[in-house]
Amino acid sequence: MQILTFIGLDIFYLQILLINLVIALIVLLGVKFISSAISNVSANNELAEKDNHAFGISIAGVALAVTIMMSGVMSGDASTNLREEVILVAGYGILGIILMSLSRFIFDRISMPQISIEDEILKGNIAAAILDASNVIATAIIIRAVMIWAENETVSGLGIVLIAYIASQALLSLVSIYRVKTFNAHHKDPLHKAISKSNIATAWRFAGYRIGTALAITASSGLVAYQADNPISVLIPWVAVSVVMTILLSILAIIADKVLLSGIDLRKEVDKQNNIGIASIQTAILVSIGIIIATLTS
Repeated sequence: MQILTFIGLDIFYLQILLINLVIALIVLLGVKFISSAISNVSANNELAEKDNHAFGISIAGVALAVTIMMSGVMSGDASTNLREEVILVAGYGILGIILMSLSRFIFDRISMPQISIEDEILKGNIAAAILDASNVIATAIIIRAVMIWAENETVSGLGIVLIAYIASQALLSLVSIYRVKTFNAHHKDPLHKAISKSNIATAWRFAGYRIGTALAITASSGLVAYQADNPISVLIPWVAVSVVMTILLSILAIIADKVLLSGIDLRKEVDKQNNIGIASIQTAILVSIGIIIATLTS
């Protein structure tokens, strides 16, 4: 201890860091077991015996989402005592996992009710796994931003996280429904059939819209100042800015597609010919624009 003090390290701060690290690792290591419990299957059996790549992609998505979310939990100022730090970090961590699990239910029931993403994953459908992974990652990106924005090291911040989560899920659902309807209007087979046939290119592009939208929504945290004394009053402008940023993302993505992929029939290549290369470019465009919007407004 004397050595740590001598080199200028704060013992209490090191204890806080250790607590955060341990809790984060516990949550991350529990991802496989949580996924098994939700799906009611053996993760080892799916991964090693059945060689279910889709199940592995789904777990990988959850693991990455948990890491993103926990980075938001661990940011900000430390609590004044160790007990409070454990309660807050663990509480926010558990809340984040619950919200990500709930986002799966919302996506299945609202955004794409014609198909069971969970059942498709258990069948080994990689396209469905990509949608599932992008969904939880998008949710984690928003939760992380809100936790940092709402100064998450306070109990009152829990309520703001919940309200902002509901608002963001509503916006994500509207964007997804719009994409589904647009796809169905221009194709003989609806989107859920393309996913059921494991069209990876279509799923990859849809994932780009989901994650890009989540990044655009986080711009609200940079443009709308959080007010600890009256947090409810900032939620309406937060939602309004989120809507504007989401629309901006779509407009910029359309322009970028026209420039970078000019002369290419995107619907034919991606949706009919399962061209993963072109879908990857579109996904990169969407995510890149989302990152730019979030960075410029931070």
